[in-house]
Amino acid sequence: MAKKRQQADWQVRVVQPGQGRWKNAVLLLAAVLLPLAVYAGYQWRDYEVGAALDGHDALVERLAQSEEAEQTLMQRQAVLESGGRLAQQATEQSRQTIKMLEAEVFQLQQDLAFYKEAVAPGSRRDGLTIHAFELQPTDDAQLFRYKFMLSRLGDDEKSLKGQLKIEVLGQEGNKAKRMPLHELSEQVSKDGIQFGFKHYQLYPAAGRFAELRLPEGFVPQRIRILAVVAGQKQPIERTFDWINQE
Repeated sequence: MAKKRQQADWQVRVVQPGQGRWKNAVLLLAAVLLPLAVYAGYQWRDYEVGAALDGHDALVERLAQSEEAEQTLMQRQAVLESGGRLAQQATEQSRQTIKMLEAEVFQLQQDLAFYKEAVAPGSRRDGLTIHAFELQPTDDAQLFRYKFMLSRLGDDEKSLKGQLKIEVLGQEGNKAKRMPLHELSEQVSKDGIQFGFKHYQLYPAAGRFAELRLPEGFVPQRIRILAVVAGQKQPIERTFDWINQE
């Protein structure tokens, strides 16, 4: 019985020829292909990462170029705007210069006419001559600018000396009123205006203007100039109408 039981524990297996060799070949192939697949996977990953990095670098470069182009355009626009402002400023300065030159030319023409009047045939007489008392209004309704000229003709080479007393004649309310120039003009002293010359004298000097300020309520009508010449008994008087401001 024991011998039969021992024989029953053995099993018989049928092994087909070549089956072991095929299995070994598969294992060998797997051992070869697996590293290749892993290597290929790493290579593909590196390729994709490299491509992504290249794309990123290209975008960064394009962004830098775009920002540089934008900055260049902004600088050009700023230059153009600045140039426009400079052109406007230059144009305005030119206009102001032209306006100033026109005013200067006009004033020179006025001065020339002023001096021509001094040597006109009708004014050629020996002794002192009081020429046009020129008045100019200002932006201030009570403030005026003025100047005048004295001259003398004749063969006498001695200096002509004396004193001028100037008054502004007008009305205040319904009453006539005389106002001495020294009360209206800071450039004039209470003693009047002293003069001394051989041929002519401008007041103020160099063709400039002095100023006078009228009080409120006073309406000017005329200017009276009285010249007292040293050595002459009879003073010289001349009256000028006030300028028409209408």
